[in-house]
Amino acid sequence: MAYQIIDWNRFYENAKSRSIDNCSWSPIPTKQDGLSYRRIAKEFPQYYAVFVGLVLACMKQRKEDRAGWLTDDGTAEGIAWTASDISAKIGINEDVIEGALPYLCSDRIKWLREVKERKPLGEGDEE
Repeated sequence: MAYQIIDWNRFYENAKSRSIDNCSWSPIPTKQDGLSYRRIAKEFPQYYAVFVGLVLACMKQRKEDRAGWLTDDGTAEGIAWTASDISAKIGINEDVIEGALPYLCSDRIKWLREVKERKPLGEGDEE
């Protein structure tokens, strides 16, 4: 099982980032009037910090592999990050990560997706 940031290429990449291997910055949308953002800000602002940390961690992956996968190599086939791995990467307590992951996948938010059976890219997984 692994997680993937939904619509990675659409929201978290731009022409400049696509040309850079191992980015040291990230284009993150500034829209703050969406229902998902408002729910997170009101209910669990610490989960927003987790999500931003996930985006930044994924931006460090190689440009050829960057697709929002929370895996060791950024690919659908990579080794999935555990809550402990994510905590070590982004510096937020593991218990907060464990609460954030299902919340960010929920129908109320839909910023992450949980993928139980992963297939190689090109067989139904988002690039």
